[in-house]
Amino acid sequence: MSRTLNILVSMGLLALLVACGGKALSVAGGGGSNSLLGNQSSSAHLVISDVEPAFFGTQTNGFSANKAFTIYNTGGVAASGLLISPPSSSGAFSLQAPPITGLCANGQVLPPSQGCLIYINFLPTAAVTGPQQGSFSLSYLDGLNPNPVPVSRGLSGTGTVVQQANLALSVPPTFNFGNIAAGSYSDQPVIVTNAGPVPATGFVFSLPPGGNYSLTGQATLPNSPLTPCLPAGVAVPAIAQNGGQCFVVVRFNPFLPVNVSTLVETARAITKKCGNRM
Repeated sequence: MSRTLNILVSMGLLALLVACGGKALSVAGGGGSNSLLGNQSSSAHLVISDVEPAFFGTQTNGFSANKAFTIYNTGGVAASGLLISPPSSSGAFSLQAPPITGLCANGQVLPPSQGCLIYINFLPTAAVTGPQQGSFSLSYLDGLNPNPVPVSRGLSGTGTVVQQANLALSVPPTFNFGNIAAGSYSDQPVIVTNAGPVPATGFVFSLPPGGNYSLTGQATLPNSPLTPCLPAGVAVPAIAQNGGQCFVVVRFNPFLPVNVSTLVETARAITKKCGNRM
């Protein structure tokens, strides 16, 4: 903002007139007065881009949105002593520092008609849902006032909860079939439960490599009304939400183990008895 300083000297009296915004004020003076006019340099004036508050949209929990804000000096002198304060909110907003040039930094000097960038990230979590409000601020010395001048921008966004299926198995993560003789097998029913709020679709079952494990395709479980997850070898279209269940039966059928070193020693023993050497 420009200021015009008018100094009127009349009969030993000093009258000070400060006109702001281009509007002059009249001051009556005695005859024979002298008028001294001078222009004082305008101060620095920083502005922050975007609307108030800046809206980050609606984001699903665990997904984020970024915004870049330009800090621009519209004043006539340099702004110095830049001090950036992180966002104040419930934790969904944070200050970012991507590996680019032109970022604002604490202590920076911004000449007239120059700017820098501040990046803010909005990341809602399971603990941060619904409408979120926050703000970030900075302060600077405008070259006129002795105290730092604050400026801020409000922030807003909405976090939503992901509606997803949540499958759990009735056996522990590591299940031990025990000692099974080669050529025999052991079956273990596994009940699949969907504890999520929406049906589970498109699921597949993966088994350890090696061929010792398989899904039997069993159609029923004794004393159970549950239906198989794999009727005729094809996965059911969906497991119902909020406790829906189905089952599979995993079979462990170990093959006869083959130890190469044992075979070699056995062959050596046989050839030795025959009078040959290996």
